[in-house]
Amino acid sequence: MDDRIMNLTYISKSQSQALKGCALFMMVFLHLFNKPSNLQTTFSLFDVAGVPLVNFLSRGMSPVDFYLFLSGYGLYYIYKSKKQTRAGNFMRLARLVIIYWLILLVFVTMGHFMKPGVYPGSMWDLVQNITAFRTTYNGEAWFLFPYLLMSLTCGFLFQILDRFRGLKVFAVCMGVYIISCFLISRYYASFFNSHYAFYHVVVYFSFLLPFVLGAIFCKYASKEHTGFCMRCLNGMPQWMLVVALLLLFLSCCVISSAVYSPFYVCMFVLLFLRIRWWGWIERGMMFLGKFSTSVWLIHTWFCYYLFHDFIYGFHYPMFILVVEFTVSIMSGYVIQKIAKQVYRVVGL
Repeated sequence: MDDRIMNLTYISKSQSQALKGCALFMMVFLHLFNKPSNLQTTFSLFDVAGVPLVNFLSRGMSPVDFYLFLSGYGLYYIYKSKKQTRAGNFMRLARLVIIYWLILLVFVTMGHFMKPGVYPGSMWDLVQNITAFRTTYNGEAWFLFPYLLMSLTCGFLFQILDRFRGLKVFAVCMGVYIISCFLISRYYASFFNSHYAFYHVVVYFSFLLPFVLGAIFCKYASKEHTGFCMRCLNGMPQWMLVVALLLLFLSCCVISSAVYSPFYVCMFVLLFLRIRWWGWIERGMMFLGKFSTSVWLIHTWFCYYLFHDFIYGFHYPMFILVVEFTVSIMSGYVIQKIAKQVYRVVGL
């Protein structure tokens, strides 16, 4: 019998890869079209609430929460299968850092010739970016440092999740999440921007909720559910599941509260898992999922920092999106090939 029918929160390896691809699409779409200043020369079919359609749709993208959710699920699975060791966790993070360093090496070198006054900047700028403590070269890599902290401490978090019921852990993380979001929204400019160590601590706690939600999904993935939610999802025809997913997405475009985002991610995943996607769509999402890390760290070098006028010079959002993905995936492919050679050399 199909696992989707038996288990409410089970995510297979292929589904996880497809969700990563979906999250990557959200990330690139978000950064291409979330700033009205970048859309002044682009063609828009029509406006929604006074803004271009693509800008309105970008509000429904929550890629960071999706990645944290999937990381929580995957790392908890490794933890429960007894495959998670300190050495193994260190090696996994080392591979991530090597990809980040290779991307820095390539694009900061290019930036030095294209914008010598910006790259590499002062020695302090170089140190901050190499350590990912403050990513002034590529601001969209801001998540990397607190994510590394989250990964290093995930074993302790999972021990807590094993000890207490998922609902209790969720309630605590929800309270911490709300407080963290409030602090960042109110005091980033006046305090955290000049006290970045404290900022990382608060961001770490804001990461807890989506990360732990993924782990909770994994914790109960083998449990058979027969409640109202399960009966409702299994009783919906495919077309209704697709419509429900679209309506959910539009609700996130309208509701801008950060508190809604983790719930949106959970509901999105539950619907996504039960849709039998057309083969070419599923293959496309899984293909993007293979490049989720490298393209995430690469794409804004093209659309923001080094080739802004080239990318947005295509004017039509569809062309802009295709060109951005093409150059980012090609670059990511090369970076990942080089990274594999580096892994062999350093014994990873």
